[in-house]
Amino acid sequence: IEAVTEGDYSRFLRAVLLGQKDDISSETTALFKALGISHVLAISGFHLGFWIVCIRPLFFWARSPLTRGAMLIVQFFILYYYALMVGASPSVLRAVWMFLFARVVALRNTGTSSLQIAMLVAIGHYLVNPKAPQSISFQLSYTAVFAILLALRSNDAEQPRSC
Repeated sequence: IEAVTEGDYSRFLRAVLLGQKDDISSETTALFKALGISHVLAISGFHLGFWIVCIRPLFFWARSPLTRGAMLIVQFFILYYYALMVGASPSVLRAVWMFLFARVVALRNTGTSSLQIAMLVAIGHYLVNPKAPQSISFQLSYTAVFAILLALRSNDAEQPRSC
């Protein structure tokens, strides 16, 4: 970031992409709050989606099932490292695991619904950290995801295929 930008823009990009908000001025933070967009500065699953879009073109060569599987493992570890680097919030970890499970389901063409993937991630999150469900961040994060997925259940792509 510092190699291609400077000043306020560099500080903004470090805050938005890497969660390094210490260099953001209090005036900028207040402006984000006044505009109702302060959530942009909080690292979340949205940011993970940004990185997925950025790194996917690097793996254009993956055509066979073996290379696509290898690509998925590499992408997962890149995203997991990013999640750890930015503080490993429940939202970011949830997004990493949902990405992994959704890609595995897509590669294997199982017809599993996204609601089942979200439930699997929530259970896994609980098994890794049994205190996580007590966190309001965990509760709000999963409530939002489940609400979106429930709303999308009427989508034909989300319906299980019959054999």
